[in-house]
Amino acid sequence: MSAKNWISDGEKYALVGLSLKVEDSLKAGSIGRNLWLFTDHSFELPNHWREWLGTIRSEELQSCNVFLLSKAVSSNLDVLDEENQRLQYLASAFYTGLLFASRFAPAHRPVALTGSRRGDILDVRQQKDFETPVPCTFRFYPEVFAADFIHAARLAEAIIDIPAASITGGHWRLFRALHVHGGSCSTRHAGAPAPILSMHRGPD
Repeated sequence: MSAKNWISDGEKYALVGLSLKVEDSLKAGSIGRNLWLFTDHSFELPNHWREWLGTIRSEELQSCNVFLLSKAVSSNLDVLDEENQRLQYLASAFYTGLLFASRFAPAHRPVALTGSRRGDILDVRQQKDFETPVPCTFRFYPEVFAADFIHAARLAEAIIDIPAASITGGHWRLFRALHVHGGSCSTRHAGAPAPILSMHRGPD
């Protein structure tokens, strides 16, 4: 089954692709508000993106077996705009929620894609990489369970709701905590930008 089975004609999407060890009984589908989880599906890159990314990174992306997805119907499929930014924010929040919910370690850098589907063509408009989370010192590649993804989706919904919440002193402390945690999980260095803050932060 290809990504065309879970992204419909006329929809924009944003996703985070991961190569993880997951339980065999993990079910795909809707998992939260505008959030979907898909597993064991190969995301076929357009040919020009394979050439641009290079053989190694393209093969890594196509080896992803977990996709954290957000999507929505759009009338501006050919334009990279605030609709894509909003979907990136939602998918990124899902990924950030997973950083809190599990000590997972992917086989390679997580990839973030956004684009649209028109007819039979699934297009990629933008690609970004996230830093690889630090592996656990005593369980290098732990299995990720359905409960972890459910927990991650609930956390994502809470993160998404932060900008609309009335918080004394503003929202910056919560976003700073997300920033610090995301950086502490990175193999690059502590304090590296958290995915949720490297994307559109949603409405203020």
